[in-house]
Amino acid sequence: MLEWLRNEVPRLRWFADKTRRVESVEIAWSTQVPGTRDVFLTVARYRFENGPDSLYLIPVRTDEDASADPSFTRWLIDSLADRAETPTALSWTRFPNAVTGSLSHREGRLLGAEQSNTSIRFGDEALIKLNRRLTIGPSPEAELAAVIAKADNSSFAAKSFGVLNLSALADESISVAIATEYVPNVGDAWGYLLGLLTDPEDASGEVADEIEQIADVTAAMHIGLTSDPWRREVAPELIRADDIADWERAGLDALGDLERALSDLEATLQPDALRLAHLLPSASPVLREQLGGFAALRGTYRIRIHGDYHLGQLLRKPEGGYVVVDFDGEPNRPLHERRDKYSALRDVAGMLRSFAYARGTAERADSVGARSAVWHAWENRVRDLFIRRYLKQMAGQAVPLVPASPEDTRIALSALELEKAIYECGYEVGNRPDWLWLPLSRLVRSG
Repeated sequence: MLEWLRNEVPRLRWFADKTRRVESVEIAWSTQVPGTRDVFLTVARYRFENGPDSLYLIPVRTDEDASADPSFTRWLIDSLADRAETPTALSWTRFPNAVTGSLSHREGRLLGAEQSNTSIRFGDEALIKLNRRLTIGPSPEAELAAVIAKADNSSFAAKSFGVLNLSALADESISVAIATEYVPNVGDAWGYLLGLLTDPEDASGEVADEIEQIADVTAAMHIGLTSDPWRREVAPELIRADDIADWERAGLDALGDLERALSDLEATLQPDALRLAHLLPSASPVLREQLGGFAALRGTYRIRIHGDYHLGQLLRKPEGGYVVVDFDGEPNRPLHERRDKYSALRDVAGMLRSFAYARGTAERADSVGARSAVWHAWENRVRDLFIRRYLKQMAGQAVPLVPASPEDTRIALSALELEKAIYECGYEVGNRPDWLWLPLSRLVRSG
């Protein structure tokens, strides 16, 4: 098993440390799954030549990932419904009025859309997400499930059933899986929106309707995430001068790290990315000035946010409208950052960047060609519509999450988008070098 864990698992799509060289691997914890002959729920500890260790959850059967094994998925749903044995080190935290015996004995089917985690669908009733790379401490998604349940309108998210916790490896428990209701859908907003983007000059209102619905669910989410003001870890807090200084410093550090990384990797960059990388030093002074835009958030509140907000995190319901999924934050960020509070506009910036990726994807697939300016004009229209609708829905809220001044909102969003684009560059360098040009073009265009 150790040889398979070392040589084959790092090639699987949910393995998040593909850019790091594995030095060694060991089994940190393992237990046979009740009711199965040879499936072991295993936590493997990976050590790398540099950086911290990583823990990965892997259901294993004879040197293969057994996530789709019927005996494993049957145990998973039956244990959630309290109709199957749960090993001592594992326990379900179940949310009130959410779990019934009708959930048990369902057949599980693996969904294929995710990268960093694995989701298993059980009919039209439930979805259980296995967290692959584990972090010690409470799951952000589990914490926010309790907040969402208190919202006056919680329809923006799927109802949570429970969290499966592991207590064998640390003083704090580790969230290894979360169960929610299954939301009938026609796919995510990414696929649905791209399906409409056959012509950037199409004047139909269908895309505009979808963008407004996305803005509506975004505003409903942020309003809902302020619904538990009495628990310190999730209560809204006024943004302080220290917060602003920390966010600006982190953005400046990330930009410096990116500039050094691109310089070191120059010989390996693809031509379109290389051309943009050569322009980055001249744009850098303006970018550093724009990162001072966090100061425009003064007077607003920071809250627990989604943290990894993009079109792929929205499921489109067959009748129209969207539901937000996966409140665990960006998988490559440490747990304390994913549990921290930020401006709600950070999620807005994430969605704006997702529109940029949709534009880039559609532009690459455009058979007409040579319409870059037209595609950028489409993106600008979509951005403006989304921001206007979102701000309209957020107006007059008791807890101010956006600046009162439209100009301050623009300045803050500029800094937050820049921060996100820098993060995207680092991600693309390690995962999709052929897409590095897209976030890099945002940096150079800003400058």
